Amino acid sequence: MLTVLKNKNFKLLLIGNSTSILGTLMLNIALSLYVLQLTNSATQFSFVLSLQLLATACLSPFVGTLVDGWNKRKTVIYLDLIRGLFALIMFAISLRVSLTMSLVYMIVLFYSLSEIFFNPAFASIIPQIVKQEELPNANALYGVIADASYALAPIIGTSLYAFTNMSMVLLVTGITYLISSVLEGFMFFEEEVKKAEKEHYLKDVMSGFKLLLIDKKITSLFANDVLSHLIIFPFISVGVPYIMLTILRNSEQSYGIIQSIATIGSIASFLLLPMLKKRFSIENNITIGLFGVIVFGFLLLPLINEGFLTILRENSILSILFFGSSHFVLYISFALYLIFYTTLYQSMITPEKIGRFVSVETTFHSMARLIGVLLFGFLFEQFTIQVPILVLILASVMKVIAHIPFMKVDRKRTLDYKSME
Repeated sequence: MLTVLKNKNFKLLLIGNSTSILGTLMLNIALSLYVLQLTNSATQFSFVLSLQLLATACLSPFVGTLVDGWNKRKTVIYLDLIRGLFALIMFAISLRVSLTMSLVYMIVLFYSLSEIFFNPAFASIIPQIVKQEELPNANALYGVIADASYALAPIIGTSLYAFTNMSMVLLVTGITYLISSVLEGFMFFEEEVKKAEKEHYLKDVMSGFKLLLIDKKITSLFANDVLSHLIIFPFISVGVPYIMLTILRNSEQSYGIIQSIATIGSIASFLLLPMLKKRFSIENNITIGLFGVIVFGFLLLPLINEGFLTILRENSILSILFFGSSHFVLYISFALYLIFYTTLYQSMITPEKIGRFVSVETTFHSMARLIGVLLFGFLFEQFTIQVPILVLILASVMKVIAHIPFMKVDRKRTLDYKSME
């Protein structure tokens, strides 16, 4: 599995991107804590998240088509350079004045816009520099290395913010982006760039939406992903920090530990990958990962009991164990799902169209998450904790229903294949 690391371009892309992920997550976590500390409001916190998602939802399909016609290597290099310089500028400003909510909005919006351009370019590079038979290993290894950044970022971000201030977080973030840009600059590979003609631009944009319908399996998984981004991920980003920091009054460090435990779950998926690849098909592995994600909602069901909440409030270690174990299950399952889902669409969609496919998916994911963060911000502000928990359970049931068409198509194709033998 590690033989893919002999690929110099992949190794540079892997390390460079993981470095910038570390900076992004540190900044996001610190900004989340900063906004909660400044406003003590779940609604205000969810509004900051929704600002980022709104920009992504509106622009992603148009940007993806543009990026498909750009040099992907130069795109990722320049974007990391620009993001690094912007963080350093914000660092200099924060030394002179306190960060107001207006400045927070500007930072969130800038990094949201840059991600819109960066993600489709990055997604298009991997199939160009890695052989198709090595894609599952490459996707898995990328997930592990990136998740190492996810594991470190919460601890570093929360500790850096708790023991210093937002200025230091911005400085470190800027440095990570600049390091990433330098590493990516050493990548060299032949890239065929096809620039879309202006009169065909809207047609190319629409073709990205049509890619969601090229296969019933892709369509079914897309519907399931929308549910995840509508309910599960907004619950994690809005609900979990609100429950831990506001309802249970746990420390910021405790929340950081939960995030790190979750990411360790993602890394642990790498250990299961060889066995799963050997024993099951890509489609079966997608189903295994997806049902692990569905279990997450039911693991949080005890939170509807006031007595259980009191126990967690009085014992922070139990709180860490409870949220840590449930997040571990979610993230190990989702990491496995993502590895095989990414491999599936990389084998079905040509590299020159992957950018627009990823962008269109991102549009729907962002629209769903935008609604989700506003929904959970409202639910946690206006109702008791039991209501958002029950919404999470309902979404888990709906995800099972949404996956039925995928399983039917896979079963039919399996039976057809056996009948031909």
